[in-house]
Amino acid sequence: MNIIVMDDEPLALAALKDAIREALPAETPVGFDNAEDVLRYARHRPVDVAFLDIRTGRMDGFSLARQLILLSPTINIIFVTAYMDHLDRAFEIYASGYIKKPATVKRIRQEMSHLRYPRHEESPVLLVQELGPYVFDHIKQRVYHNGRDTLLKPKEFSLLCVLAGSPGVFFSQKHLLQMVWGLEANGDVRTVYAHASRLRIKLAMHESGHYDIEARRNVGYRLVTPQTEQYFLAD
Repeated sequence: MNIIVMDDEPLALAALKDAIREALPAETPVGFDNAEDVLRYARHRPVDVAFLDIRTGRMDGFSLARQLILLSPTINIIFVTAYMDHLDRAFEIYASGYIKKPATVKRIRQEMSHLRYPRHEESPVLLVQELGPYVFDHIKQRVYHNGRDTLLKPKEFSLLCVLAGSPGVFFSQKHLLQMVWGLEANGDVRTVYAHASRLRIKLAMHESGHYDIEARRNVGYRLVTPQTEQYFLAD
């Protein structure tokens, strides 16, 4: 399940992500501190559940929710706010839930168990994925280039899968630590650098000419493909 969290206060954002991870151990929520980055992300990766603060910067939570619903009519919007005087507006846009800050593990579980658009665990599992000359075998954890095994190690495979899931999107080192290694954002980012460097070498060995791991200082990493545009994923 793809869960996103948006709050422009860093401490509140971190606390909500921690609560969601405790309430839903199998999930890894993606955090944003502004609406613009949320929309860039949602245009290229379908979102199942969005936990949104209401009083934010240039675009408030209600405006952001309407934009997300246009992108995905079955998205579940759960507002998380310190104010209880916005319930009527939340109902007007058919929000799935409304939580008063601070969000507790119990309340998150309650809202997730009564989603307006439930996501069922029995959904089809992705077994094989094609991306240009590459074929991802998610059962064997192998990536093949024109039929040849690229001989990736398990974490290299996982890292490439994350990047290939959203080609052209920059993923910060902190986010990759969470997605691939299950580490908190204060983990050693040199781990990401080392694995990304080996991936670049292995992709270059196949002389595809169009697929590469691009690193950008203070931004992160992305998979470059022939149709790559530029998008950013915040921490």
